[in-house]
Amino acid sequence: MTPDGQVTSTVITGRTAARIKEMICAGAAWSVSHPTLMMPSRRRHLAVTDAVESRLLTRS
Repeated sequence: MTPDGQVTSTVITGRTAARIKEMICAGAAWSVSHPTLMMPSRRRHLAVTDAVESRLLTRS
């Protein structure tokens, strides 16, 4: 800001801009490869149906 209170525009260039861009792209790639991380966990577990129970009993 200037002494008068006016906002000045700044542009990040060079190696600093390249590193910031690299961090943004790496974060985006990481979030795509880990889609369920940081999601709230299930509060209710899935219910086991009779068909699944009968399969489990016949295998043992």
